[in-house]
Amino acid sequence: MQKYANDNAIPSEWQFDQLVDSLQLKIVNEVKRDCKQNVIGAFYGDTVGIFYEFDIKQAHFRFNKPVYQFMKKYQRILINLTNYHLGKYLEKVNEATSTMALLSKIEVISKRSSLETFYKVLTQFEQNRCFYCNCDLSTNRRKTHVDHFIPWSFVQNDNLWNLVLACNDCNLQKSDKITARFYLESMLERNHNLVSIVREPTYFSTYENKKLVDLYDYSIMNGYTTLWEPRKVHGLKH
Repeated sequence: MQKYANDNAIPSEWQFDQLVDSLQLKIVNEVKRDCKQNVIGAFYGDTVGIFYEFDIKQAHFRFNKPVYQFMKKYQRILINLTNYHLGKYLEKVNEATSTMALLSKIEVISKRSSLETFYKVLTQFEQNRCFYCNCDLSTNRRKTHVDHFIPWSFVQNDNLWNLVLACNDCNLQKSDKITARFYLESMLERNHNLVSIVREPTYFSTYENKKLVDLYDYSIMNGYTTLWEPRKVHGLKH
């Protein structure tokens, strides 16, 4: 990292996301290559092969199923624990001025990306109504949001099968909460309908009903215990 900073005259106060995309990608690819060569094999040895198996040449990596299930259930706790120990380590090896609010910085490494593409898909195939309160969204684009049904802070990924259109009020009120279970049933029905009409196969390539149900249940296990509902529902829903 220091070599990249020197070679590209990167100011020491810059954050990673201030670099041009091409340089970010180059650095990420080099880190990934080093991790494949060093970290994956080392951790495999440390855990005596219990956690996973791998093949570097074929880019093959497969978790032991009980380990995978455990990590899915408790991913938020594991992420927070990992971030904490990473923060403590970085505080030890870096100058104090560069480690202010370090844990907060680590927690936002995974940034939200633009959801505009998903907005276009959802408005094309759905009725342009808020998924939660059923109000009409067709008159004001600025007040229309794309919301992660399972909170982004838990899944930290953008998948069409976890995204819905929401009005400004519902999006702000729901924030980082999980919905009442009624909306999970509505979401499963929505996805069933969407799968049959959306022609882009990658949007649902990793989807199955059980995955969404598991994520909903696992999020509650991981501390998302406040079940949210909109204050007002407009007309009949679904």
